[in-house]
Amino acid sequence: MPLPSSTQGWAHSTCTVEMLQKVLNDSAITAIESDLLMGRDTFSTIQDDGSSNNELVPIMAHPPERESDLSASRFLDMVTDAGSRKAEKLLKKHIKLDFKEMETVQPVLEEARSVHCNGKTIFLNADILPGPGRTEEDIALPPELFLEACLSVMKARDRQQQTSFALSLGFKVDVVHLFGHTDDQVSQMKTLMERYELMERSAGVVLAINARLLSKRLHVFDAFLEKYTKSQLLVWTGTGEPPISERKVRNIRRHFEAKGTFARVGFDCQTCALLPMGALYDTAIFVLGTWKLAKRTARACTKKILGKRSALTEKDKHQ
Repeated sequence: MPLPSSTQGWAHSTCTVEMLQKVLNDSAITAIESDLLMGRDTFSTIQDDGSSNNELVPIMAHPPERESDLSASRFLDMVTDAGSRKAEKLLKKHIKLDFKEMETVQPVLEEARSVHCNGKTIFLNADILPGPGRTEEDIALPPELFLEACLSVMKARDRQQQTSFALSLGFKVDVVHLFGHTDDQVSQMKTLMERYELMERSAGVVLAINARLLSKRLHVFDAFLEKYTKSQLLVWTGTGEPPISERKVRNIRRHFEAKGTFARVGFDCQTCALLPMGALYDTAIFVLGTWKLAKRTARACTKKILGKRSALTEKDKHQ
């Protein structure tokens, strides 16, 4: 099954039973995104013997939260209807499972095998490569482990005519970083695409790209979209991130319209319609990014100076 249209009505960070019930009843919402990590299921805290259940299980929660009334199992039950066949679950809307920890991947994918696509798609999302402002040390889900786990489930799906899975792959980023994605970062993603034959072995690949960082280097993903003609971009702003100015979003739209690829670019952004407020948010992000860059530069210089002093001290000791 091919990727659904890039134009979806997204519900972002749907991590409680109440929120999920609300978006399931909203006809304008066609796709539901939720974050996954290991934590405590507050919906099932009391066991039959009256004792407290503190077992860590996959839950829908956004870091740094470690408790939720919406476990991964309950989420999959709520987003599906019972099918005509025993134990069959029919997906109501497109869903995106945003994995934050590797420990959640295998158990959730195993449970998702019983979900029938019903014309919908499950997007498996993870930040698997370092992007602007981040390093490999910041990656919680190694690309090899995440992709191999996902592809294993997709292979089983082909045999059992089960859910259609697509990959939603992202970069771990610092949204206030002064510079956008580099050609080398995009090249690393291309390498993974080729090594694991992702376009051939999945329903498709969507790159999840932060809107602010994309606006700094609009052209960097042009070659990617040209090479992988069945791929898409999803341009997002994150939980806790200030709204992005509509001016920046218009610039993104115009760029991809000019390239003829706009139909494959979706948006899941909080925007600020008021020009002064949008400019204020953008300026605040720039100032914060400048301060963080100066801080990192000063730290690196201090480390270098101390290293030289230490080397000179050792040299003096041996003279």
